[in-house]
Amino acid sequence: MRLKNNPIVPAMLVLFAALRLGAQPAPDFVAAAAGEADAQYAVAAAYFQGTGGVERDIAKSLEWLERAAAQGHLESAYRLGEVYFHGYGGVKQDLTKAAEAFRRPAVADFEESKVYLGYLFFTGQGVPQDQERGIALLREAAARGQGAAWKLLWEAYAAGQLEPLHDTELEKMIEAGAAAGDARAQEALGLRLMLGPVGKRDLPRARVMLSELAEQGSVFAATALADDIGARLENPDAELSERERRDLDVQFKRMVHLFAVHGGPQGRDAYVRVITRLTPLAQLAPRDADGSIVVNDDLVSALAWSRVHRGDPDPEPDILRWLREGEAWIADYARIRDRVAARERSIRGELERAGKAGANN
Repeated sequence: MRLKNNPIVPAMLVLFAALRLGAQPAPDFVAAAAGEADAQYAVAAAYFQGTGGVERDIAKSLEWLERAAAQGHLESAYRLGEVYFHGYGGVKQDLTKAAEAFRRPAVADFEESKVYLGYLFFTGQGVPQDQERGIALLREAAARGQGAAWKLLWEAYAAGQLEPLHDTELEKMIEAGAAAGDARAQEALGLRLMLGPVGKRDLPRARVMLSELAEQGSVFAATALADDIGARLENPDAELSERERRDLDVQFKRMVHLFAVHGGPQGRDAYVRVITRLTPLAQLAPRDADGSIVVNDDLVSALAWSRVHRGDPDPEPDILRWLREGEAWIADYARIRDRVAARERSIRGELERAGKAGANN
C-alpha cells in the first residue's frame, strides 16, 4: 500500500443515516436486569426513543448500551460508537469514546465499524494518527461492499493522500465519488467513460454527464465535450445528417461559450479565437435585400466577447487586435452596434452570475 507524502488531511464525512435503534418489542426489564444482552439492548432503545412505556432518557440508554456492549453484544457496541461519533441525542461528541466502542472485540470486525475506524485512524481523531492503518481498514470495508468506504477512499485519492493499487480500485473509487455527487469524481468518470478502455466506454452516458457538468460550471467538462464534438464534426468517416451536424455545431458553440463564462480570461480569449475562426470577418461582405451588411449571431457574440475581454487587465491577444481593427472598417457598424451592446450586457450578466455562484461554492 502506497501513500503520497501530502500533509493535508482531506475533510471526509462518514455517510451514515441518523441513529435509529430499530423497532423493538416492549423491553423486558427483568431479563435485562438478569444480564440478557438482547434485553439490555431493547431497554437502551426504549430509553433512547422514549418508547415501551418509559420516558426518553439518553443517560440511561447509554448505561444499558454499555452493559450490553460489555457482554460482547455487537449492535450495542456499534450503536454506542455511533452515538459518540455523531453526538446523537444531544450527547457530546467524543471521538475517543467512539473509537473505543468501535474497537471492542465484539464489533471491531464489523464492516461498518471498519469504515468509522478507518476514518478516525486516517485523520488522527480519537486515536493516534496512522494513515496506513486507516486506509487498510477502509479497503477491508470497501471489499465487503461498504459504499461509504469507497467514497472515503476517493476523498483520500482526490486530496493526493493515496494512490490506487490498480485501475479497478480507482474505477470503484471514482464511481462511489460520482454517485455521492462529487463533481471531481463525476468529471473523472465522464472522461473514463469517453476515453477509457474500449470495453468500458459508454459514450452516450459520458456525453450526458459532461454536458450536465458543463452547464453547472465545469470548465473541464466543457472542454472535453467540445473536443469530442469537434472530432465528430471533423471525422470524414462520420455518417452525420445535415440536421445532426447542425445540432452538433450548436452544442459545440455552447461548450465554447460555457468555457468562456467559467474559464476566466483564458476562456474568453478561446471563445473569440474559436468563433472568429468558424465565422471569419469575410462573412461581413454579404448584404441583404436593402443593402445592409449581414452579420450573423456568432460574429455578434465574438465582437461582444472581445469587448468584454478587452476590459480585463490581461494584454490584448493578437486575435482581438485584428478584430478591433476590423470593427474600424465596418462602414455600417452602427447598424449592428445595438446587437453587440445587448449581447455584451447579456455576457456580463452571465459572468456576474457565474462569479457569484463560484463564491457561494
